[in-house]
Amino acid sequence: MCIFIDNWDCNFAGTEITLDICKTCIKARKLYHETKHDEALQKQQQMIEKRKKEPKPQKPQQTMETKERESKRRKKDIVPEKKRERPQKEPAKKQPAIEDSVIQESLVDQIETETGSSKNEIEDESSIETLEPISITEMKNLEGSINDIRDDPTKPTDTWLRSTGEGETCLLKADFPNPPDQLQAGEDQQEFLVRVRRTEDEFFFPLLPEINIKICEEDTVVTESGRIEVEDTHGEVVSLTWNAGRLFDMYGPDVEIIIEGFTSGDEDMQNRIEIGAVEWRANLVQSMSEKDQSKGQTLEEKLAAPLIEESEDETIDTIRSDLNPLE
Repeated sequence: MCIFIDNWDCNFAGTEITLDICKTCIKARKLYHETKHDEALQKQQQMIEKRKKEPKPQKPQQTMETKERESKRRKKDIVPEKKRERPQKEPAKKQPAIEDSVIQESLVDQIETETGSSKNEIEDESSIETLEPISITEMKNLEGSINDIRDDPTKPTDTWLRSTGEGETCLLKADFPNPPDQLQAGEDQQEFLVRVRRTEDEFFFPLLPEINIKICEEDTVVTESGRIEVEDTHGEVVSLTWNAGRLFDMYGPDVEIIIEGFTSGDEDMQNRIEIGAVEWRANLVQSMSEKDQSKGQTLEEKLAAPLIEESEDETIDTIRSDLNPLE
């Protein structure tokens, strides 16, 4: 219902209608809201003045006992700061005396530095032994003897296993003496050298003959080179390196070499293979004791000598001072 019942400007005075619908009472509604706002401000101002006039509550007076209790309570609440303590230095401990075994290890390192060899090389070194074939166990379309191939393949030779001029292939199978020591295992540690040439036929020069080198142990192929072309008519060296770790017996008593030759050309004019020298450069395992004995001194003598001879006392003192800097 319109609140401005007595307002002459309102056409709906006394009727049940909301102010939103009463379009003619815009002026009256504005006046109403302003009046209500002024009344609220007046009530707020009255409350403030009323509070100012009211007396403030007084705090109870503290007696001496109350003050003492309060001061004690405050002292308990205060936590005193901890003083920083300086860390105490531990007295230097004297290191124990160095044993002779430690000195010996230092001497081993010194020997390695002087000789330029590592500890592994001292314990396990290798040497090369040159082995020539001792017999021909099989030969095909070649003629000659074992002495014709017992030469240094890296040097020219006048002796050859010559081609018979028959067949399209040739074959040589030879064995070797037992190596004097265990073979060194590892890739490319063992090497076979073969000196070969092709028969001279200029017309078929573009068609080069080929060879294939096989390393066997009791007729079991350990490795092979694959086909290699031979171009020189005076002789060239073909090398095959291999790993002795593939052998059943690392001392190599049953190692054999097989050389296969493949002819080029036709039946009338052919280039064939001829073999001039075969050699096995066996890489052997050699212990340090054997190496030093060959020089007239063992490893134990080398390590013990500085500890016994008076002339080496300065070296030992230097090592001790280096290992014990606190002394």
